[in-house]
Formats: sequence, structure tokens, C-alpha cells
Amino acid sequence: MALYNGCFVQVWGFWPSKTGLSTSVRCTNSVKKQATGEYETEYSGFITFAGEANKDIQPYINRVSENKKPIMRLKLDNIAFKRTENPGQEGIPWDQKKYTDTIICYAFSIEEPNGNGQPVAAQNARPKYDPSIPENTIEEELPFN
Repeated sequence: MALYNGCFVQVWGFWPSKTGLSTSVRCTNSVKKQATGEYETEYSGFITFAGEANKDIQPYINRVSENKKPIMRLKLDNIAFKRTENPGQEGIPWDQKKYTDTIICYAFSIEEPNGNGQPVAAQNARPKYDPSIPENTIEEELPFN
């Protein structure tokens, strides 16, 4: 897999969970090969957005892909990999068991195209904690409001 903290992915669709606690996002990640100059897909699958990332992605879930183009581009700031054993495998040797891998995203940044179709700098969906800001600061005084 070619996913890591800080990598960029193209988003192709959103599937909110029935409970509303998470959203599955269909993503791809490609790398340009220096030898050929062509892009090669390294990851194509679903990423589960949970916690604050799920709340931050909600304004975008009604977007749809048009003309076979990605909906948006995201930078994955905090992801985790989870492996769970498939049910019903009692008594099977460990090296023959089957597993399900899940990728969970907890924080991301958005990179939206501007009017010219060129991407703008990635912007944090949620401001990060800054210890230099005193606790009693009024929200309107903060630089990201």
C-alpha cells in the first residue's frame, strides 16, 4: 500500500454509515514514474473517516464525480491501519487465516482547485492546536477565523 501520513489521495465518492459515526470514502493514490513519465495507481480502495475527520468531511458528501474526474483531493494528515480476523476461522492454522484490512483517517487537509483548475495550497479542515495561543483568547481574534 502506498498510503502514509502526509500523502495525497483523489476522492471519487462518499458512503456515510447508517449510524453516522463514520464515512467510507473511495480514494485512489497515484505516483508518476520517472522512467516513463506516466502515472501508476498505487492504491485504490476505501478509507474510513472517523471522529473529527468524519465531522469535517460531512459538508462534501453530496458532491458527485462528473466526467470521470475526481471530486476533490485530500492530504491524509493522520491515518491508521487496522487488521481484523475474519469470523468463523476457529481451528484454522494462523498462516491460513484470512484478515480484513481497514484504513482509518482521523485528520485531513483539503486541496481544492481554484477558478483556473489549478490546485490551491492544502488548507486544514480543522485548525491544529497551537500552544502559543492563550486559553482565554476570543475566537474572533484567532488567525484562522
